[in-house]
Amino acid sequence: MVRECLLVKFSQKSLRATVRRFHATPAAPKATTQNLKTFRIYRYNPDEKNKPHMQDYVVDTNKCGRMVLDALLKIKAEEDPTLSFRRSCREGICGSCAMNIGGVNRLACIHKIDPVGVTKIYPLPRMFVIRDLITDMDHFYAQYAKIQPWLQRGDNDSKCQVELPVNFYLDEIQASAHPPFDLNHLLFVYWDIGRPLRLEYEYVPKCCACDAGKRPYLQSPRDQEKLVGSYECILCACCQQSCPPLWWHTYTFLGPAILLQAYRWIIDSRDLKHAERLAKLDGYFSTYQCHTIMNCTSTCPKGLNPGKAIANIKMMLTGMKEKEKPDLETPPVTLYQNPALNKEHKK
Repeated sequence: MVRECLLVKFSQKSLRATVRRFHATPAAPKATTQNLKTFRIYRYNPDEKNKPHMQDYVVDTNKCGRMVLDALLKIKAEEDPTLSFRRSCREGICGSCAMNIGGVNRLACIHKIDPVGVTKIYPLPRMFVIRDLITDMDHFYAQYAKIQPWLQRGDNDSKCQVELPVNFYLDEIQASAHPPFDLNHLLFVYWDIGRPLRLEYEYVPKCCACDAGKRPYLQSPRDQEKLVGSYECILCACCQQSCPPLWWHTYTFLGPAILLQAYRWIIDSRDLKHAERLAKLDGYFSTYQCHTIMNCTSTCPKGLNPGKAIANIKMMLTGMKEKEKPDLETPPVTLYQNPALNKEHKK
């Protein structure tokens, strides 16, 4: 009897609760708050007669990522598809999205949106503007090419020439068991009426320490560690366009980014042309135009120190510092397939 009363009591309570839930009014949805942020962006279109101007865009930062590049992508996708800017990796690796944000040269993909005030965005200063936030990088890359940013071992320093008879065809040279030179080092063929009169080829003596691509150049971990802080440069030109001496001597001074890369090859233990590299930098507008203002170091998005690298170059030029000898020497290899030439070089 008691059990039946309890069952009836609990069933009545559950029934009343179900009825209340059924007739209850649905809860009002939570109001979504907007976090509006204003971006004032530099606009320039060479196809229009309008002068460069600043244009405001309002973005709800709650609906986009935390970085400035996320806001730019949202503006381009939803508000203004004509907005032009460079971008690629979105991870601070390629350096494509370099621009002036809030008065400082930064990478838009790794710079967080400032929640306070209006954020002004300009292209990199002291550069020709192609459109909106896109700048012309040709001069920057031309300056970079001046330092010859590749490993130099002296492989192509010497050349030899072979005079051939008129009736000596190139196919006969290739079919010969012992050609007068190594065909792998053929540089140029001088022709006359379909016949090669003279061939120019590369001559590298056996005693030379170069390998001509036969094997990797050796480098110890200690020597490789010396390059840390210089090879990480992504050539974004943020430090380059923050340098006051470069503003005044744009076409003569190499700038911090280029000198940092020059220092990277000078101290490389595998490079044998450090003396020639230093000689090219021994000039007022090459290195000594740097006044250690250190804008480059404070601006670099990768945390590098171009100012220190330039100071080390100055010390090398004045003889206060010398390049250390490499821990590992790459052994020479036989460069020619012709046994007669190899014997001649051993002499």
